[in-house]
Amino acid sequence: KPSWGDDTPGLGDAGVDAFSAAYEDWRLAEVVYVSGVSWYETKSIMFQEWVQPGGAKLIVVNPRKDFTAANAEKRGGLHLQVIPGTDTVLNNAIARVILENGWEDTQFIRQRTALGDDLAGETGWRRKMFGVTFEQYKEFILSDDAYRPENAAVITGVPGEKIRKAAELMARPLG
Repeated sequence: KPSWGDDTPGLGDAGVDAFSAAYEDWRLAEVVYVSGVSWYETKSIMFQEWVQPGGAKLIVVNPRKDFTAANAEKRGGLHLQVIPGTDTVLNNAIARVILENGWEDTQFIRQRTALGDDLAGETGWRRKMFGVTFEQYKEFILSDDAYRPENAAVITGVPGEKIRKAAELMARPLG
């Protein structure tokens, strides 16, 4: 997004800078996950001037197959046609596939996430109340059968194979 706003407090609470990546990063991206927005139809400058020319594969989460979804599929990406209100299950199912395959970026996680003792010193109320370590997050995702791709498919309407493919496009190491 081109300006800062407190529309993503959960990201800040998780230790992620909510300000978007530099425009050049969008052009350099190999895969972009888009949920809840139709970049192609809205003629977003970010999409038209940065993402599209860069050639990133798009993974589009949208209840309807719109122009953005069609464009994603045409360019080797995916359209995940989710039942409205089930995107959290979809996101967690994708995370589960990544975790089960060991595709998470362990160096990034070690450098940028809290360890157990770190959470005790938190002052932000949301982080103090809801904060978890990576290991706790991993245990949560892997312990809930709703996030198995086959089960998530029933809930979200997105086939398990597409859930696996999205995880692979986003996180499977190259080479």
